[in-house]
Formats: sequence, structure tokens, C-alpha cells
Amino acid sequence: MVLSSGGTSGCLLAHRLSHSLRKPSVLLLEAGTTPSGDYLRAPYHRYYAQALRPDLDHGYVSEPEPALNSRNIPYTRGKGLGGSSILNFAVYLYGSGEDYNRWSDLVGDESWKWESVKKSFQAIENYDFSGSEDYKHLADPSTNSHGTKGQLKVGLPPVLEQGVVPQMEALAAMGEKINLDLNSGDPIGIAVFPHSYSKEGRSTSAIAHLVDPPSNLEVWTDAKAEKFVWEGKKVVGVVTEDGREGTALD
Repeated sequence: MVLSSGGTSGCLLAHRLSHSLRKPSVLLLEAGTTPSGDYLRAPYHRYYAQALRPDLDHGYVSEPEPALNSRNIPYTRGKGLGGSSILNFAVYLYGSGEDYNRWSDLVGDESWKWESVKKSFQAIENYDFSGSEDYKHLADPSTNSHGTKGQLKVGLPPVLEQGVVPQMEALAAMGEKINLDLNSGDPIGIAVFPHSYSKEGRSTSAIAHLVDPPSNLEVWTDAKAEKFVWEGKKVVGVVTEDGREGTALD
């Protein structure tokens, strides 16, 4: 058995492992629940979920920050299947291509190069290009290659907030650069950010990767790990607070 967590990356990892050729038995542990209820699906809910769904937040707070008058800063982390992809602002950005190239050089690993990482993003995404039909002069991700067969639904809002289009057009008229695709590897310029929403609503990592799980993938919710089971220097199992035990077997 292979153990995985139920956060943003853990859901994808569980999906990949359970669908691999070896088809190992995979156990996914999540301290929270399967998210349901209000403020989770519509695009405008991204403004509300963090404040109005404290049951889906671990409630972490920073140590006093000396540079901020010793204030304690809330550190929102999603508690539930999908992790922080439940509560975040749903912005879907790759980052700068040159950052990846620099990281690759620093660690001596070609797989971190921009061209390699870009393919990894494309493998998980199901991009809908139709959202920006009415403002293609300001945003058009179809000008670059993107994935359309992955599990994570990504797109652009079909309707922008009032005033966004004339503001962007005014900036362009003054010589500012319009960036048609923030995920081209060049994130510089005025742009509309893509989001992990579709016509069905927010696409969390759990919604994307845990749909129709195979028989070799088991999911435990409300499963807060209490201790690891060790065999020498290797972790071979886990025990949850309510007494459930998962064991990794060869």
C-alpha cells in the first residue's frame, strides 16, 4: 500500500499512482471532510470561502512578524479533500519560464527546465478557450499550446467585472503591454488571469483527480494522523486519531 495526503498535490499523486501500470493499493488520508455546502462553487465565491467557511481552514497563524508591528498573520490552509484548492482565489498561473530554467541550473536537473515543466502543466489541464471570445484583443490563451485532455478544468471568465475592459484598453493606448496569455512563460504585462473554474464551477484538485476512483484507491476523510509506524528508518504505516491503521506492504 502507498500512502498519500488529500491536499492539492496529494490528490494528483494518488490519481497518478492508482492509475499507474503497477496499480498499487493507494490509501489517501485527509484530516478534513469532503467539502460541501455554501460558498464553494461559483466564481464569485472565491472572495467568500476563506472568511465564511472556517470549518474548511486549518486555522494556522504565523508567529509575531517583526516587520509588521509584531502582528500574527493568518495563514489559510484548506482542510478537506482538495486542500487549499478549496479556498484559494483559483488563479491558475504557471509562473515565469526563466525562473524554472534558473532552478534547473541551480539543482542540475533538466526536468526543471521550462519546456519540461510546461508539458507537466499541460498534462493535467483541460483548457477551455471560449471564455474570452468577447475580448480576445485582451486575452487569448489559444495563441499558445495548452492541454485539453487533462482532469483540471481551466478557462477565462466569459464576463469580466464592470470597468475592466475599458481600463485595460486605456492602459494599452498609453503604451502598456497587453499579455494575451500569462501562461506563455512570460508573465509580464496587463492581463486577465485564467482560473480553475468551468461551467460546472470550481475545479479543485479533488474534483479533478478523485472522480470515479479505481478500486485500488481508498480515501479516508476525518483521518488526522496521530503517529507513523516505523520499520528501522522507513515509515511503513500510519495510525489516525480515531484508531484506524494503514500499513504499506511490499
